[in-house]
Amino acid sequence: MNYVRESLNDVLQNNHLYSLLNILHNIQNIEKRFHDLRNEREYTTLSILPWAHIYGLTTELYYNMLNNNKIAISSGPEKFVKEIGEIQPDMLYLVPRVLQMIKKKIEKLDKPFIRCILPFILRKIFGGNLLTIFIGGSQLDASTKNFYNEHNINICEGYGCTETSPMISVNHISNPRNMESVGMIMDDLIVEIINNEICVHGPSVMKGYYNNIEATNNAFVEKDNKLFYKTGDEGYVKDGFIFYQGRISENYKLSNGKFVNVNEVENIIKKYVSDTFMIYGSNKNYNIIIVEGNSSITNNTLNNINHDLDGYLHVKKILRLKEGDLQKHLTPKMSLKRKDVESMFEKEIEKMYL
Repeated sequence: MNYVRESLNDVLQNNHLYSLLNILHNIQNIEKRFHDLRNEREYTTLSILPWAHIYGLTTELYYNMLNNNKIAISSGPEKFVKEIGEIQPDMLYLVPRVLQMIKKKIEKLDKPFIRCILPFILRKIFGGNLLTIFIGGSQLDASTKNFYNEHNINICEGYGCTETSPMISVNHISNPRNMESVGMIMDDLIVEIINNEICVHGPSVMKGYYNNIEATNNAFVEKDNKLFYKTGDEGYVKDGFIFYQGRISENYKLSNGKFVNVNEVENIIKKYVSDTFMIYGSNKNYNIIIVEGNSSITNNTLNNINHDLDGYLHVKKILRLKEGDLQKHLTPKMSLKRKDVESMFEKEIEKMYL
């Protein structure tokens, strides 16, 4: 205990950047945005998100504690779907990969009579009481989003990052809502697009990185006498809604100088491929798609994908790794660590261009 006190005094005396007010403000903003969800009864949620990460900590744990809701803790991804049926949650907080996996399993049952009762099947899978599913961590592709909305499963997609505690924007169950966006900007936040990058100013934005002045200085840009946190994401704002266009650091140019927006290309691919995958083509003549050996993708699938892509973006080859090779490089948000994959399978990737 003495160590904690001394550390805190050191932080305060040396004017280090130290605050929890940003997190508290974000929770209040979430509560304000969804105040109409309050009910006379307690809501129940089934937790699968890691609370060591800000999305799970703030939206799943703190928000539900504030509203006296019940939180059941899942024993893991393998049993999650079964536990949904047992717990019958009112709300779920998920990352896109979970919804994509459920969609993939249902699509394998593609028979006429199954399609007729699909809304009933989905309602049964999600326990029968589901009010909405909150999605964060990474962008939900349009194909998956449309699949659930068409079958009366309500999706509320949000956008944010650790440094903004985390919520920057979110769609409501009814209004404000724009399903092509990642939600309306939260109250008291100012979002500016600076050099195509989403930048944020407001009380839920961090003060800086502890004991790292250089990283802090690099993380902010000044505009109109205000400091804006640079998210590293490309996008635009229209009518108060944020439209996400991908991580700037993940985009690349082909050897002919043509620019590839990875997020846009992969969202098109997700209409046809529900397996884990990534595209690659940095400084190369063409794009390839990297999948695991058990992927259902075929050359016919590539033809369908390329029909929807501009010619210079066409995916020419499929690199099949061993089953599980990509799963090893998923983050807690279930998105791929691209640099790790590129480094680990550099030789295999290079062979695709011989």
